[in-house]
Amino acid sequence: MVKSARITRDFSRRAKACSIGLLVATSLVASGGMAAPASALTSSEESAADELSGALAPTPTISSIALVGDVLAVSGAEAQNFTPAADTVSYQWMRDGSVIPDAVEPTYTVTYEDLSTALSLQVTGYREGYAPTSGTSQPTAPVQRGELAGEVPQILGVASFGQTLTVNAGTWTDGTELTFQWYADQIPIWDATSSSYALRMEDIGRQISVTVTGSRPGYSPTSRSSVPVVVGLAKLQSSAPSIVGMQTVGAKLKAEPGLWTAGTTFKYQWNRNGSAIPAATQATYVLQAADAGKRISVSITGQRNGFEDLSEVSENTGTVAKATLSSATPKVSGKVKVGSTLKVTRGTWTSGTAFSYQWYRNGSAISGAKSSSYKLKSADVGRHIKVKVTGTKAGYNSASKTSSTQTNWTLSTSTPKITGTAKYGAKLRASTGKWTSGTKFKYQWLQNGRPITKATSSSYKLKPSDVSKRISVKVTGSKTGFNSASKTSSATSKIAKATLRSKTPQIVGKMAAGSKVRVQPGSWTAGTKFTYQWYRNGKAISGAKSSTYTLRAADAEKNVSVRVTGSKTGYKSTGQTSPPRYVTITLGQKNAVATAKSYLKYSAFSRTGLIGQLEFEGYSTTEATFAVDYISPNWNKQAAEVARSYMRYGSFSRQGLIDQLLFEGFTRSQALYGVRAVGY
Repeated sequence: MVKSARITRDFSRRAKACSIGLLVATSLVASGGMAAPASALTSSEESAADELSGALAPTPTISSIALVGDVLAVSGAEAQNFTPAADTVSYQWMRDGSVIPDAVEPTYTVTYEDLSTALSLQVTGYREGYAPTSGTSQPTAPVQRGELAGEVPQILGVASFGQTLTVNAGTWTDGTELTFQWYADQIPIWDATSSSYALRMEDIGRQISVTVTGSRPGYSPTSRSSVPVVVGLAKLQSSAPSIVGMQTVGAKLKAEPGLWTAGTTFKYQWNRNGSAIPAATQATYVLQAADAGKRISVSITGQRNGFEDLSEVSENTGTVAKATLSSATPKVSGKVKVGSTLKVTRGTWTSGTAFSYQWYRNGSAISGAKSSSYKLKSADVGRHIKVKVTGTKAGYNSASKTSSTQTNWTLSTSTPKITGTAKYGAKLRASTGKWTSGTKFKYQWLQNGRPITKATSSSYKLKPSDVSKRISVKVTGSKTGFNSASKTSSATSKIAKATLRSKTPQIVGKMAAGSKVRVQPGSWTAGTKFTYQWYRNGKAISGAKSSTYTLRAADAEKNVSVRVTGSKTGYKSTGQTSPPRYVTITLGQKNAVATAKSYLKYSAFSRTGLIGQLEFEGYSTTEATFAVDYISPNWNKQAAEVARSYMRYGSFSRQGLIDQLLFEGFTRSQALYGVRAVGY
C-alpha cells in the first residue's frame, strides 16, 4: 500500500515515467495501490514506479441492504473516478468475500444462493502504462428474503349454481408458483384448491372468494385475496315444448318438453284456446267433447333445485276434430221361427254412446221395428232379416253398423248312417236320413274323428291306413234362406285286415345232393311279398331263406320242404308249406360212402386226403366229395390221430409236425389242434 503523502510530488517528474507509472485514483480514501507485475517492469522501471506510486483507488458504493430479487448497482466507480482517468473498468461481485462466478457487470441481481450472505463489489481500473488498481465496496448486511410482486386476483364466470368460476391471478414476479384456495363465507372449501371451482348447491347465497398464494425460493410467500361474489340460482336451459298426438276428440295428446337442463322436473297445464283446462295437469291429455272446434296448447314449468323456475308454452294445435266412434258389427241371436224373438248384440262401442235401431226384411225397413229386439212374424218366413244400429255421442261423428245380410232359418236334420263291411278294401256308403226338402249335402269321411284327405263323396273305399281305425262320416246340409247344419254318424268298429289269397307251394328240380331246386309259390293276392324257410325232416335249415336251395350231403335220404309266408299292407300275413320231397343218392355215392367209412376204421385222413384216396379208388370227384361230407368226421380228431402216428415212428419238432400235417391236407387250425394233442 503506497503512502498518501506521495501524491504531492511534482507531476512533471511523474510524466517522465508515464510509460511505467501507476494509475492513481483521485479519492483520498484508498484501499491500497497495486504495483505493476514484475514481469512487466525492468529494475529501472520499478524504481520509477515506486516513485510514482502514491495514488489511492476509489471505494465503490452499493446499497447496504439487499433482498433476493433486488438489482444492486455501483456508484463512484466510473472511469473518471480514477486518477488519471481509467481507460476501462472491470467489476467483480463477491459473496462473503468469495468471487461469484460470471458476476462481472456493474449491476447484480440478488439470487436465492445469496440468502443470508454479505455481498460486495470490487472495481479495477486499467490504463496504458499503469498497473491496474482496485477498490472494494463495504459489504451489505446479510441478504434477506425478497418480497414477491403480485396483483389482486379476479374471479371470472357467472356466479350461479352449476357454473364454473375461474381465477385471473394477474401478474406476479417471474418464476412465482401459485396455489389457490377457494372460500365460502370466508371458510376454506377443503377440496377447492385449483384455479377453477364448480359452484355447488350448498353455495347458493354464499360469498365465494379465492386466495392466491405465490411462492418462490428466496422469497417470502405472498397471498392476495379476490373480492367475493355472491352465488345465485342457476338458469334452466329450455326449449319450447311440443304436442304429439291426433287432434281428434277422444285421442290422447302428449306433451314433449324438448331439451332442458338435465335433472329438470316438470309441471303441466293444458289450455283450451289459451285458457287453462281445469284438472288437466298431467303430461298427457285426452281430448274431450268440449275441445271439438278449439285449439289446444300446453304450458310446462321446469323445476330443479338450485335453479330458477322457468315456464314455456307450446304452439297451439290445429282445430280439434270430432272423433270417430268405435263401433262393431251387431249380431242377431235367437231361434228363427215364427213367434220367436230375435235380439241384437251391439258389440263394443265408444263408452257413453247412445243407440237407435231399425230392423229390415229383405232389405226394406220394417215399420215400427225400432227396438233392440224383434218378434218374427209369418211374413218373415224364408226372408232375410237384419238390423241397423246407429250410435251417437257428443264430440263424435255418428256411426251406423248393420248386422249380417241375412238371418237364416233352421234346417230339419237327421243323423247319417254308414253301410258296408268294416274291412280293408270294402266300400262304405253314407245314408243322410230325412232333412228339409231341397237340402244339398256335402260329405267328409273321418278316421278316428279326423278328416280323411279327399274323402268327400257319399261313399268311401277303405285303405290300408284305415286298418285298426274307426271310420265315421260328417254330412253338412245347406239351403238358401236357412242356416247350414252338420251331423256326424256313429263310428264303425275297428277296420279289420283283409285275408290274403294263397296256394300250396311246390318244390321244382332234381332231388339229389348237389342239385339246385326252387319253390313255386303258386297264385296269391297281387302285390304279395314272400319270405322263405327250407326244412330238413321238419327242422329249419340254417341260412336257407331264399326261393332256391342247393341240396347238401346232409339232405341225402331225408325229406326236404319249404314254407312260403306272404305279406301285404292291409292284409293278415299267411304261410303255406310245400309237400316234402325225398332226396335220393346214386349207387356211386352210396358205394363211396361205404368205402370212406372202411378207410376211416383203419387210418386217419384229412378231408382232402380222404377225397383224394376215394378218387384214387376210381370214384368221381363229385362222388368222393359227397361221401366225405356225408360222413363228416371230426377232422380235429383225425389230425390228432395222424400226429400220434407220426410221433410213434419218428421225432418231429413242433413246427416240423405242423408242416407235415399241413402237407397231409389239414387246415392250419386242425394242424395246431393235432400238435397240441400230442403235447406240443
